[in-house]
Amino acid sequence: MGETVSKQYKVRISSIGSADPKCIQSIATGLSLPVNLVANAVYRAPSILVDRIDRSTAGKLSDLLNELGFVTEVLEQEQETPTDPARLDVSLYVRDISQYELIVQRLAGFLSCSAEQAHGLISTPPGVVIGGVTEPTFRALQDHLGDGAELLASNPAIARYDLFLTSTDQAVCGRILQDLNATGVTTIGDNGCIARDLDQSLASEVWRRHARSGSLRIVNQDFMRCDIVLVSRPSGRPSEAQQHYLTKELGMPPGHLEEILEACPITLYEAESYEVMLNLLERLADLNFEVRADLVTFSQFGIEISSGPNPQAISDALNSLGVGGAQPDTLPYQLPFSFSELQARLLSSKLSELGINSTYFDPAEMRAAS
Repeated sequence: MGETVSKQYKVRISSIGSADPKCIQSIATGLSLPVNLVANAVYRAPSILVDRIDRSTAGKLSDLLNELGFVTEVLEQEQETPTDPARLDVSLYVRDISQYELIVQRLAGFLSCSAEQAHGLISTPPGVVIGGVTEPTFRALQDHLGDGAELLASNPAIARYDLFLTSTDQAVCGRILQDLNATGVTTIGDNGCIARDLDQSLASEVWRRHARSGSLRIVNQDFMRCDIVLVSRPSGRPSEAQQHYLTKELGMPPGHLEEILEACPITLYEAESYEVMLNLLERLADLNFEVRADLVTFSQFGIEISSGPNPQAISDALNSLGVGGAQPDTLPYQLPFSFSELQARLLSSKLSELGINSTYFDPAEMRAAS
């Protein structure tokens, strides 16, 4: 009689779930597999972790992984599995700045890195914290971080990209612009955002040609964030539809609506994603509001201190927060430094905890208003 062939099985990881990524090392050791292979299987789930094993071994492994928080299942070796899912890049925006330290700690735990490294990822615009992962990992990370963090996912293969010139060297900028035009890139200006809506292939070619210059930044549109600003108040008395939007949807007090509108330009929405921004601009235009979108992803902000205990206490507080060299002898006082959007919000929040009131502002708007 012929030899009986035992049926074989495989274990598929559907999601990292609530598992602690630190256990990836132990899993790899236990299975005698390279750590990077196990990490790829976890972060790019659904994927096959091990295959061609007997039913008992597969069941025990699956049960162990599920106890650790992973979401897994046992499949017959012959059973078809889904095709390779889309790989996503993920950016993080701290919506609730009071939770910043907690979010940094949670991100560090999820990525198995130091808190300093996690801070570096979040604070480097546009805040891309992980790449090449799948939808289940994206959802698991959002659950892990909580409501204070807002994640955006983008498939880089189908995303659109904008080009930004970061150099002030006219000769360097001139060469880049000339080359872009020769390459077939339609430029829209000679500083700041110089080209829009490039596909990945063209964006990659531009990066390959100009990365060494250090003068060009290529940004995935999906990761851009914009403030939406009401440029001027509606002419005459706001319509009923406008009043309803301002009071019911934005929460402006009806009794102070006129006073608020007189302060235009005013920010209606802060740091909204590119997709949300487009939808809001269309909706506000339908209501005949004059609005604009200000890109804040790479903007620099100033901080004005309006009140505090006394000049020395304010100076000491700033020094304790790593901001030396300020001499706030009189108030209001504008710090002689600029900060990224995240840095400005963090510093303003920390000052508030120390009893010092401050606001952050766009220096360009201040110059325009003066």
